Amino acid sequence: TQIIVEEEPYEEEEPPVGPTVEELRLPDALEPVWYNGTLKMYLPGYVELPEGKNFTTDGNIMIRLAVKKPTDEIVLNAKDLTFPTDVNKVKILTERPASRARRQTMIDSPEVKNSTEDGMANSTREKLKNTTEIKGEIPNEMEIVEEEPIESPVKRLMLVEGGPKVKKILYNNTLEKVFFTLDSPLEAGTSVVLQLPFSGQIPDNLTGIFFSSYKKGDGDSSLLAVMDCQPASARKLFPSFDEPNFVAPLTLTILHPNGTTARGNAMEITDAEPTSDPLWVKTSLDVARSLPTSSTGFTLTNFDKAQTTTDTGTKIRVYARPEAINLTGHALETSVKAFEFLQKYLAVPPRSTKLDVFALPELSKEAMCGDGLILVREDRLLYDPQVDSIETKVQVAQTICHEFTKQWFGNVMGDSDLKALWLNEAMAKYMEYICVENIFAGLDKNSLQTVDSMEQALLDDARSSSHPMSIEVVSPSGVSLMSDEITNDKGAALLRMLNAVIGEEKFQRGVQDFLKAHHDHSDTTEKENLFDAWNNVVLDLKSWDGEKLNVGDFIDKWIKQMGYPVVEVYRIDPHTVEVTQRRFKLDHLTPEKAKYRNALYWYKWDVPIFYQLNGKPQDMVWLHEAIRLPLNVSDEILINPDSLGFYRVNYDDEGWAEIARQLEVDHTTAFAVISYLPKETDYLPWSVAVTALENFYNRLSDSDLEESANEFVLEKLTPIFNLIDLGSLNFDNGDDFLASTTRRRIAKLYCKLSPDVCNEKLTNQFKKNLLAQCDKNSSIASACSKVPSIGRSMVYCVGVAQGGDKDFKKIHELSQDELCLTTTNQQLIDFSLLYESMESEDGAVRKSNVQQLVTAMNDQLVGAEIVTDFVLDNWKELTNTFAQDRDNLQAVLGNALDLNSEREIKQASNRLRTCKQTSS
Repeated sequence: TQIIVEEEPYEEEEPPVGPTVEELRLPDALEPVWYNGTLKMYLPGYVELPEGKNFTTDGNIMIRLAVKKPTDEIVLNAKDLTFPTDVNKVKILTERPASRARRQTMIDSPEVKNSTEDGMANSTREKLKNTTEIKGEIPNEMEIVEEEPIESPVKRLMLVEGGPKVKKILYNNTLEKVFFTLDSPLEAGTSVVLQLPFSGQIPDNLTGIFFSSYKKGDGDSSLLAVMDCQPASARKLFPSFDEPNFVAPLTLTILHPNGTTARGNAMEITDAEPTSDPLWVKTSLDVARSLPTSSTGFTLTNFDKAQTTTDTGTKIRVYARPEAINLTGHALETSVKAFEFLQKYLAVPPRSTKLDVFALPELSKEAMCGDGLILVREDRLLYDPQVDSIETKVQVAQTICHEFTKQWFGNVMGDSDLKALWLNEAMAKYMEYICVENIFAGLDKNSLQTVDSMEQALLDDARSSSHPMSIEVVSPSGVSLMSDEITNDKGAALLRMLNAVIGEEKFQRGVQDFLKAHHDHSDTTEKENLFDAWNNVVLDLKSWDGEKLNVGDFIDKWIKQMGYPVVEVYRIDPHTVEVTQRRFKLDHLTPEKAKYRNALYWYKWDVPIFYQLNGKPQDMVWLHEAIRLPLNVSDEILINPDSLGFYRVNYDDEGWAEIARQLEVDHTTAFAVISYLPKETDYLPWSVAVTALENFYNRLSDSDLEESANEFVLEKLTPIFNLIDLGSLNFDNGDDFLASTTRRRIAKLYCKLSPDVCNEKLTNQFKKNLLAQCDKNSSIASACSKVPSIGRSMVYCVGVAQGGDKDFKKIHELSQDELCLTTTNQQLIDFSLLYESMESEDGAVRKSNVQQLVTAMNDQLVGAEIVTDFVLDNWKELTNTFAQDRDNLQAVLGNALDLNSEREIKQASNRLRTCKQTSS
């Protein structure tokens, strides 16, 4: 974390490149009623495929459209899809009552048959299991059973050609739309069914629909295909109304190679059913409930599964590659505990009757989910109790709790209002800690949240580069801001602060009422929002002005403007303290982006003041502008003792009010604030202190003050470091997650600043418990290593750094993507790893792990300079490599460009400006 100061004039942000959100938005003349699609997936490696079909798809989609306004054009979202050049292959169907005598009528449609290959199932079967299945080609006229809302009887419909016809098809990949011009307008109040064949691609870019691979036990590669559950991804799979405000049920049938398993949002009606072609099987999924298409996902793998059923009948299945299925036990057990806790806490069942959790070798994010389907990167789901630490165990539980929470909240907040999307991730992040506390006895949710996310949120939101959590989206890139780390971590902290204001009972009841309203009235368009639900249960709470507390008004001041306050406490006389607020900002010389500069509430907040007098909690009071609190001469006041408020605190009596001035003229007084640290033995303050001390040292490294900074940090660390035995690596403190992780971080920082003290013991661990234990035939280091799990990263890094090329090559063989490979002092090897990560999926590091690679390299004195040079010198190649994965690109650049001085910032800015010009 750095304080960035810019002396040059602030450069305003450039206007959005490409179409705006308005240009990308679909017209509102039509709405989807349901989707029914069939896909044929040409994934190689399992059966012989027709020439030219590798990594492609053929599909046919039927969409029932409700006509809201007269229109002679049908517009759908589509990206990187191919459509027929013959307009006659796209059909507009209308409905008429079906006689019971005529249960189905078929008209041959050879062009559709040719586009979907023999054996493709009809794509018009709606939900009901007693619908007659039609094999072969997709008919122009057939009986359809449509499921109406539960209150209405089921009726039978006949689809026939009639009405308008398509006279022109226009596909615009820039706008991500396909336009169908009709020969006559559709009338408002009517409905039609669009039947559309199409084809697509299965790229390897980790976004939308993509393919991936992994090494099997025999050394051969195996392929899998994944459709992620992200905004604007569904349009890469099938044409649709791919916007949050359009919701409709989806029925999907997948034709896939024999030997693969297809899974999606809904439960399977038929699973890998044989077709007329023995090379192909068919999986038909039940109807997925009305959802925005951003929740659509599916997988095509050869994975094994571990499964169980909860007490309430929900099936939970965890999938992993065959070689790793034995590492899913903790994930499955945790999934059941998380599900049962969340169902009890939230008091309503999730909509899906099953939850499939996939451990994927690579994914652009740690995890993502849609209705009934959760995709997780392997390192956040697999757990081996013999080799993995308590850190890994807790992280797996955090991931599961986070993604499971979205099964309740993911699609009931922000469907039609992009400004409310922040709540989706914020609620999942907040519930993550409550859920994990329920799973691990002795783990405190507040301590974990403070260390894991709140402190980072306070750092990030204090920068000029931050942004409000609720913003008006004016470009496609703005959508990603609604789910970045600032939004997620700060959002969770604000929900925790709200809980502290209104109380756990009212907080939980409001959440339950909100979910129950959506569960019971899912067919209504106007639903109570979450803030209204809380308002209905806090009837007796007052705001700062004495009026009834309005939860929405209180939260608005925190989400509609960036930043947060520092609460300043002044003793104005022996019996009174005055409390005021001002915005806390790391660097006052760097302005915000122009659109955020004039904040809606002028950087003032309604601040709940939680405080103690002489160690005893007092009733919360509101700070609007300034308040005065009475106290005795000898009273000691402590503001925000449990970090429940999202703000910082300054005390004049404790010397904190002098920190900013003292840092400029005399470091002694400022450092006295943390002089007590050598006597501190509790790991919560140490966890925060380690981050601050490391940031402090990084800021002064490569400067005249580096030696003094080194001595200062080591002085603070030495007493607690001496409690750690590097010979046995006793970082692990049983199930005490916070103590174990903090011990490891303390040892890592101390050894970074004083390597001579550590290298001998860590190198001995490396030689004795890794190299001596692992022979050349071992596939991965973790299978043979006897190094204690929580200390492996330190031991491996020091061992490789102190060893020679021979040691590096042996470790390279043992582990193809261990992050310890980044710690060698040999620049040539570092560069080779970076280039290898970009060139091939068979390289030492996957593209999805490049972020971890550069982070690990940046933690080394030599590696930091190498990785910065690499990013700046290969700007064009990096942007091309991650062209379809902007989130990963941003993470790579953010971790690579770790700049700690004005000189470094200016040098990087000049080089980056040149790189952009040469790559544009």
